Amino acid sequence: MTSQGSVIFYDGSAWRDQFVTDGRLLSVSALDASHVWAAGDNGIYFFDGSSWRQQLNGVAISDVSATHTGIAWAVGKDSTYFFDGSSWITNSMISITGGYHARIFALDRSHVWLVHGASGDEVYFFDGSSWHRQYKTPPYSYVTESGGDYGEDLTDICAVDEKHAWAVSDKGGIFFFNGESWSMQYRAHRYSDTKENSSKGLVSVSFLSVSAPDASHI
Repeated sequence: MTSQGSVIFYDGSAWRDQFVTDGRLLSVSALDASHVWAAGDNGIYFFDGSSWRQQLNGVAISDVSATHTGIAWAVGKDSTYFFDGSSWITNSMISITGGYHARIFALDRSHVWLVHGASGDEVYFFDGSSWHRQYKTPPYSYVTESGGDYGEDLTDICAVDEKHAWAVSDKGGIFFFNGESWSMQYRAHRYSDTKENSSKGLVSVSFLSVSAPDASHI
């Protein structure tokens, strides 16, 4: 997958372009070799094992997450979307206006987490019936060239089960959910955006799965 609209596939021996489309592709999620979704500026595309086709168009999608049950969730600029196995349905139970850089992770129909890039210091959770705010990162001060303090935006989120979820931030923070509450688990570094001491934040988090998700390999 590239920001120019290409899906690149590794067949076991070499990488090759598999699909090209107009507009950027920003996310890909695969259940197996015949259930793959890609999302971006022009909507959502699906790969059935032999060819790609567009499943949802007319909306910009920043992230897509497919579950082991064959269900998928996606998030765009102004809404979330749910795939029930046959079609995509707009899920408008949460207002995320300005959240084009949102990230979403779904375990199943009733365990879905969301973070978004516009004032993205909050985690939202869908329990199968409604969305609610589950966590807000604590205030974080760091040195800036202008001398001011800024917030800590969450950039990605993932989970292995309902009691093991992680989120990372643009200031190097790693946050953990134990099934009851969120807490800071690790700070990768002390963040500063000054030219003399520039550091980059964390942009992605994932887990290693062999036959089943393993909460000890993140």
